[in-house]
Amino acid sequence: MPNFVTITLMKMNKPKRLKLRKWAELEGIRKAIREYAKDGIYLPCVDLIYDTLRLCGVRGNFSKKPWFKTVEVYADCYQKNLPRLKFPILSGEGSDETVPWEYQGRDWYWWLNILAGKYGWEAGRVAEMDIDDAIGLYQEIEAQDQLEKEWQHGFSELAYEYSPATKKSKYKPLDRPKWMHMTKEMLKKKPVIKTRILASMMPIGNIVNLDEE
Repeated sequence: MPNFVTITLMKMNKPKRLKLRKWAELEGIRKAIREYAKDGIYLPCVDLIYDTLRLCGVRGNFSKKPWFKTVEVYADCYQKNLPRLKFPILSGEGSDETVPWEYQGRDWYWWLNILAGKYGWEAGRVAEMDIDDAIGLYQEIEAQDQLEKEWQHGFSELAYEYSPATKKSKYKPLDRPKWMHMTKEMLKKKPVIKTRILASMMPIGNIVNLDEE
């Protein structure tokens, strides 16, 4: 009589969306898994995956469940905790490289420093924010900071370069991060407005193109 192996698939509850402080902890685990995997060290990743499930509120004895099911729920944890909005700042050139002053749990204190420092909120209020709200406010902080720098740059001598060819100074705007530039898709959607002007209303005299040397 042939032997049959029966696999019982024990159902695990669905992961939950985390608030900012727990979300920052989830990011720390993700970075740790990536670093271990990059070095070819996979054994600690198993415990970190289990930590991810517990953090997202998934209950059960994971070691006794089929591995493919655990990985599936693990992927759901990160999918559940992705930003829901398409923030332009997330499309910029980011870096996951570890800085020399890195320490365990720094992700949370980075967010707390940014938001509490800007708005004067207590740690408890910042901890309970949704990640979309946190990223949205962070983008506004960065955009406002950039615009203030551009305003101050306009009054600086460094903003005007002298051209020996034209014997004139030309304004050189401050560079913006890539996420603040209009994408090709945005330019395509932008309507082209055409306006007719009477010849009698056209400007008289030489037209100087400031973009040319």
